[in-house]
Amino acid sequence: MEINNSIKISSLPDGATPIDDISGLKLEFIQTLKELYSAEFKNMIHAQIKYSSIKKGQPLSVSYMLTLHKDMFGEVWDWAGHIRNHELNIGVKAQNIYTELKKLIGDIKYWEDQAQDIVLTATIIHHRLVKIHPFLNGNGRWARQYMNIYLSSLNKGKVLFNENDLILTTTFRKNYINALRKADNHNIKPLEELHLKYYIGLADAAQSSKKQKN
Repeated sequence: MEINNSIKISSLPDGATPIDDISGLKLEFIQTLKELYSAEFKNMIHAQIKYSSIKKGQPLSVSYMLTLHKDMFGEVWDWAGHIRNHELNIGVKAQNIYTELKKLIGDIKYWEDQAQDIVLTATIIHHRLVKIHPFLNGNGRWARQYMNIYLSSLNKGKVLFNENDLILTTTFRKNYINALRKADNHNIKPLEELHLKYYIGLADAAQSSKKQKN
């Protein structure tokens, strides 16, 4: 199947992974970044439905993490769910990705045993996944989705960022990227505060979900 290798990209928001190689794109009709994001959004909605019910402990495996990414982006990209095999300008070395994901899972289990604050745990999970950057693209959206799946598996609510604000050049995205960069430099507090601002507990999360369905 022939794919147009010239997606028209006027500008990418700060902190976004450049789309240099679209050879794995499955959809022939996509010509612009807007069309790409729209197709990915539809795919992500399908994944949200699939992962609406999760048991405690279920997300704590590397295979689960990879399957989640495949379910989120597999309708659009043929590399979805596959750990990248080359270096990007962000993320750990490709050869270390699996080890780092495995290490994170061990850390999550330790934090559970230590009864660490749940929002702090969610914040660190989110940051570590973005920092590892296992895939060619979609890492931020996948990391936020995994974080909320993990929270849901413990009946601990969700962190409800506005995803539309995170794919555009907005003040919120600038604050979000700045907080991630500070976390890269061992200052997790700004990112934790951002998560706290958008965190809703179990009762609030159920109410929000009910409103969205009506």
